[in-house]
Amino acid sequence: MIEAKLSKNYTSQIIENIKIWKNDSLFSIKTTKDASYNFQPGQFARLGLINQNNNTLIWRAYSIVSAPHEDFLEFYYTIINKGEFSKILLNLKENDNIFIEKKAYGFLTINQFVGPNIKKKNNKLWLIATGTGLSAYISILRDHKTWKYFDKIFLIHSTKFLDELSYKKELEILSKTNKRFKYLPVTTREKSSTISETRITSLVMSGNLETLTKEKLDPESSKIMLCGNPTMVLEMRKILYDRGFYTSKQHITGNLAMERYWI
Repeated sequence: MIEAKLSKNYTSQIIENIKIWKNDSLFSIKTTKDASYNFQPGQFARLGLINQNNNTLIWRAYSIVSAPHEDFLEFYYTIINKGEFSKILLNLKENDNIFIEKKAYGFLTINQFVGPNIKKKNNKLWLIATGTGLSAYISILRDHKTWKYFDKIFLIHSTKFLDELSYKKELEILSKTNKRFKYLPVTTREKSSTISETRITSLVMSGNLETLTKEKLDPESSKIMLCGNPTMVLEMRKILYDRGFYTSKQHITGNLAMERYWI
């Protein structure tokens, strides 16, 4: 039954690489990519794995880490204790098969901001994430088109502990080599001489985010994306709404975007 549906709805791909960021907790996988697969940076894919108990497919949505021009697909995920899909993920090996739905989904793309003001001078993009919400932003940063629209880009990534700051090395290199980019890692339960021990919402409300980045978080020149913990997204949305940020509606281009499946 799985094979009969394969050519119409999804393709079978091969896992080429598995990277462990944190033992039994945080992983990235790279898979082969079908030549016809298209997506926008920031979108998510539906991945399918076979439940060996009943030979059925289980599907879950994961943001795509890789950029459209790369010849592979990359996904970053956390293992959920007792999760049915997580149990299969945890036992994956290189050269195993994984099913990927042919259509990509999601609205967390810079297309949300493409409008009359997108090329305005001093146009800034703020990427705010907790945990694996970082995934979509890596794809956005790797895409060459992103850098045509924004003068400055800031990435704020919050985790509980230092060893959960996945992709840190890649982001630090980008921050050192590209003066238009600033990476600000934030940990909430572990102190560091260079990393703030606080919540993202507190950083914004206190004004410390603007102090650390030396930039004003204003609705006139700033575009903000939110992705990650639903509680953070809801709290930040309220804070930002009160400061003049709003999402795109019909023919009105907004300055705030968040993935719809979180809200």
